[in-house]
Amino acid sequence: MSDVDIEGMLYSTSMDSSLDRLVRSNDPSLQKMVEERIRTLMQAGGRSFRYTLPQNDFKRQTHVYGEQYVADASADLDQYFDIVNGRLFSRSVPTQLAVLYLFGSGNQYRPNTGALSAAGEGIAGFCMEQFGYRPLVRPLGVMPDIVAWTNRAGILYLGLAESKASTRQDPQRLIEKNAAQFLVDIKTRAQGFSYRYEGYLIGSQLRDGGKVRCACLHVDLTRYAKPDAVGRDPKSGFDATVPSYEQPEARLEAIIRLQAEAGGVRDEYLTSLLSEEATRSAMLELIFRQRSASEDEVDTYISRVAADLGLADQWAAGQELIRDVKAKEMADVSKALVRFRKPALELE
Repeated sequence: MSDVDIEGMLYSTSMDSSLDRLVRSNDPSLQKMVEERIRTLMQAGGRSFRYTLPQNDFKRQTHVYGEQYVADASADLDQYFDIVNGRLFSRSVPTQLAVLYLFGSGNQYRPNTGALSAAGEGIAGFCMEQFGYRPLVRPLGVMPDIVAWTNRAGILYLGLAESKASTRQDPQRLIEKNAAQFLVDIKTRAQGFSYRYEGYLIGSQLRDGGKVRCACLHVDLTRYAKPDAVGRDPKSGFDATVPSYEQPEARLEAIIRLQAEAGGVRDEYLTSLLSEEATRSAMLELIFRQRSASEDEVDTYISRVAADLGLADQWAAGQELIRDVKAKEMADVSKALVRFRKPALELE
């Protein structure tokens, strides 16, 4: 794939009282009303944008923002477009694959699901960066796909971005049919909001030749911010520079510092995300260093690192704030340890 040419429209709205009343459940009639409202919003027009994403950067973005690790999503998509557009003698298409396509079961040939998802999430992450955001954490297995942050005039904003991608569907249609669930999910998390949050639902239609059509629904969630957090200045003590998983110990230290810096605002949602990231980083460090770990060891290690940083009290306060959701976090640790200790397939 050559450089990726992204062209799209950004549509903005606020979670006002009328929309808030509609976004209260998954009732089909309410979903239809939300869909109609979003369709009307997009028909009224938005702000156009156009970006060029170099191929090497595209690959990096899929690794940063993708929930599934795909070595080279662009190569997989190149192969898909070569096949469905009849370029069977392209270097990307092995002869055996051409035979299977021509003489196989006749089912519609589809792109690799993992590659398509990772590509869409990479594009969504790139767009968030162009909108002025920086990556913070990548939740796993739950909405949103991306949590990012930005500073506007001394005020901290946290962006929750969800990606939807297709090779066939119009990006505006992707937004329409997913908006209701997206808004319900965001509102569900609103009970833990303290900072200013914004939601971004980003639909991407990946096309042949590195062309991408995008539609982005931006939702202002300020109505849910707690008054004592609205004016907080991140420059006075919010440093969201977090190393990658390649440096688990350094990542753990950065996350502990970040929770301490944000702790005074008592944002339950952000605290829970940071706690999950700390747990993953600590477990990785223990596995890489000791080749073993237990649930108690993970918690003990985090507490020890927090104490070494002089942040034991701040870390403990954050853990107390989210005590109601810690059980799920520890269940995830148990599941991960089972996968580490007992391979899914064993030789007899």
